[in-house]
Amino acid sequence: MNFENGTITIERSITRSVISTTKTGTTRSVPMVKKLHEKLLQYKESSYCEWVFPNLKSRMPYTYSRTIVDHKFKPMLQRLGIAYKGLYQTRHTFASLSVQNGISMHIVKECMGHKDISTTQRFYLRFGNLDQVDVRNQLEGLTA
Repeated sequence: MNFENGTITIERSITRSVISTTKTGTTRSVPMVKKLHEKLLQYKESSYCEWVFPNLKSRMPYTYSRTIVDHKFKPMLQRLGIAYKGLYQTRHTFASLSVQNGISMHIVKECMGHKDISTTQRFYLRFGNLDQVDVRNQLEGLTA
């Protein structure tokens, strides 16, 4: 996370206990909306390691998503009064809500890490251009 320019860099993934590059082998930066930026700064001040959801004993990331879902994600949704859906469904929810709120398909494509817009278009329909300031401004609308 780069708090100075307000971005999250996605450069690795964890699958079956193995930390590796992303599925496409690329790195991407996604702008943080203000609410997330503020919460992550608060978290950073009290955190003892670089991971957002660390295993408290090892200080390393959980190696299976099931652990994160059961111990972090489900309880958070329950506190917020939100019905549970699979963790991966959050990607589809993000994309659908973004498109419904007028965020351009190019911005959605970049945030989701798709190499080609046709991948995104198969599920969500719109077009537009990409500008980091514009991306952040449009994403802010989701948290208003």
